[in-house]
Amino acid sequence: MWESTLIISYSWWGVIPVFFASLLLSGLLYFSNKNNKLSKTLTSFLFVVRFLALTLLGFLLLSPFIRNNNRVLTKPVVVVGIDNSESMIVSADSGFLKNGFETKLAQVISELSDFADVQPFLFDQTITAGSNPDFSGYRSDYGAFLNFFEKSWPESSADYLVLVGDGLYNSGLSPDYIAEKITTPIVVIATGDTVKKSDVAIKEVRFNKTVFIDDVSPLEITVEASELINKSLNLKVIGFGKTLANKELNISSDRYATTLTIPVKLISPGKQRIEVVVDALPEETILANNSFVFYLDVVKTKKKILILGLSPHPDISAIKQSLQKVKSYDVTVSFTNDFKKNTNEFDLVVLHQLPGEDATSYAVINQLNSTKTPILFILGRQTNIASFNLAYPGVNLVSASRQPAYATNRLNPQFNLFRFGEEETELFNQFPPLNVLLASYQTNPTSKTFSFQSIDKFDTDFPLINFYQSPDKKLAAILGDGLWRWRMDNYLKRGNYEVFDDFLRKSIQYLLTANERKRFEVEAAESYATNEPVIIRAMYYNASFEPVNTNEIPLQITNADGDQFEYLFSREGEGYSIQISGLSEGVYHYISGISDEERRFIEEGEFVVSNQSKELQSNQANHRLLYQLSSKNKGAFLYLNEFEKLTELLTPDNLKSKVHFEQELIELGSMPFYLIVVLLLLTLEWFLRKYYGTY
Repeated sequence: MWESTLIISYSWWGVIPVFFASLLLSGLLYFSNKNNKLSKTLTSFLFVVRFLALTLLGFLLLSPFIRNNNRVLTKPVVVVGIDNSESMIVSADSGFLKNGFETKLAQVISELSDFADVQPFLFDQTITAGSNPDFSGYRSDYGAFLNFFEKSWPESSADYLVLVGDGLYNSGLSPDYIAEKITTPIVVIATGDTVKKSDVAIKEVRFNKTVFIDDVSPLEITVEASELINKSLNLKVIGFGKTLANKELNISSDRYATTLTIPVKLISPGKQRIEVVVDALPEETILANNSFVFYLDVVKTKKKILILGLSPHPDISAIKQSLQKVKSYDVTVSFTNDFKKNTNEFDLVVLHQLPGEDATSYAVINQLNSTKTPILFILGRQTNIASFNLAYPGVNLVSASRQPAYATNRLNPQFNLFRFGEEETELFNQFPPLNVLLASYQTNPTSKTFSFQSIDKFDTDFPLINFYQSPDKKLAAILGDGLWRWRMDNYLKRGNYEVFDDFLRKSIQYLLTANERKRFEVEAAESYATNEPVIIRAMYYNASFEPVNTNEIPLQITNADGDQFEYLFSREGEGYSIQISGLSEGVYHYISGISDEERRFIEEGEFVVSNQSKELQSNQANHRLLYQLSSKNKGAFLYLNEFEKLTELLTPDNLKSKVHFEQELIELGSMPFYLIVVLLLLTLEWFLRKYYGTY
């Protein structure tokens, strides 16, 4: 069904001159022509024919269009998400999931497809379209899939979301938090077993990743045991080529849990493998969670960082708490009114609301300006803007007022000083606003903006976080205060401070690195799992610091036994990347190099491959989470053995087709019918005049 409307590109008053022009030309031809010997009746008829033809042709000069509102009927949409991770096949359901599930799923999708648009997806560490799970994923990210659904089908444009999984998520945002934004009913097909079985698990090992040689670092080890009352366990900590600790544990209940603190003496530098092992018992069903392997980075020296504030502020505490987690940092907090040390003693200085108006601020800034010490500025209402503009060349604030404004993050996709993942970006852009100054921000074109300001949901090109490299040192500025809210928001949404800490750590790490801009850079993560690919990226710049990727770049990787593996980088965008699979557990050293006409550039580093699988740490499904998801928006909760009931729940009665209108514009001059009518009128006139001898 459709509705049509005639519209023109000009005013409808334009029809009047077309009408009178056609009338005048037709009248001159037939009523003012003295040689016309046709009868009055035929003359009048031909006059009308010519008038209509000229009017229709003249009307085309007004650019007329036909606007059609077409009524379109679409099928209801059912989105299916299937957890494709390893944990799905370690329970009693594993036989059916491996053999019969795929066939049953295809049958259900086929039945629903008769009256609905069914779109199946698999999710683990990634999200892919498809309905053929192999349950090989090494992470479960329910939050990422729900976020993908919410963005792809906003405002209930999908009728149902069907979620098949065990509820065990170990990556990404909390599914509960994302589900709050979804208004579509969620039907859960719950897999796995919630019954506790005989099992011992090392649930968690808390440790400092970076530690110092000759220190004693504590390991906090949490051990859980179920259905093994009155049994004894032997726990060992192995590292530095020997057994560091040996503990005997007596299980006193069916739901046993204990946390041990074991001190470890750090006797060798470098990345050190530490393994916590609990001897297996005959009654256990899963043995993969009886050990926990991790790596300590044992270093020799610490970087000294000064946080200097104009006055006490919760931001200072938030920054201090985050930086103190990095054991290679020695963090000092002070205020200008009692600061007596020399800034030369520190490797980096964080200035909060400085420079201010007081004399001590000027003395500190003058001292810092004469050194190569990197600085991170954090602006606030007490900052002296004129002094800041002189001290930080990256951004110039013009006509700044003390009137408060609130700016949220909008991360710059072109920022390349360090990498920030998609998950981190998503959360970072949702952090609460910072208190910024109303001003005109003039950004130095040589500086790098990490994020821009969005004020009252209006995106601006004003920087919020900016980095600048001067000839002799690196600088950065966060152009607002209120960072403590970011840290708290991170905890509320994820139960940890990882994204905030990661941003601060990467920023500080960049500022602390040597000031010379590298023409060749290789970037690898600190650690990888054995069941995920090792991805390493590289960038090479010519003498003008333009990215070049025409050269072939080799990569050599050496394991702890001295075995060497040779690779070549592949081109990716303006740079290079390589993806390596199948590396066994251990510490690997990599080295890569490239030459130009003048010199050779070498980059090297280390990474760790660990066989610690998060997916196999638990054999108990989290049906409580799945029930909470299904209880929202009148969803439903089914067990895997009730899978066939899905077709009883999703029927044509509650999955109604949707009607919407699509607007279509058609130029009148392009319509064959219109042109045929004009051609017929002109042909008729020509024939009659020819027949009666006036041509």
